[in-house]
Amino acid sequence: MSSALIHMPKSYHVTCPPGMLPDGDLVKRFTSLQAFEGYVSQLRMLGCTVQWHTPFTVTVEASSK
Repeated sequence: MSSALIHMPKSYHVTCPPGMLPDGDLVKRFTSLQAFEGYVSQLRMLGCTVQWHTPFTVTVEASSK
């Protein structure tokens, strides 16, 4: 009998518009699922639009303001 393994990623990625992250970075990486989900929740509470590409990667849309 073989056991089924669930593949969990080693990191979760949030791609941000230019100027959102310090040092000119465009991607914020997380190794904790809880931290990733918390960051995405905070972005949504701030009114940012977050687009999911996979369960492990999202893109924050640039603000139209």
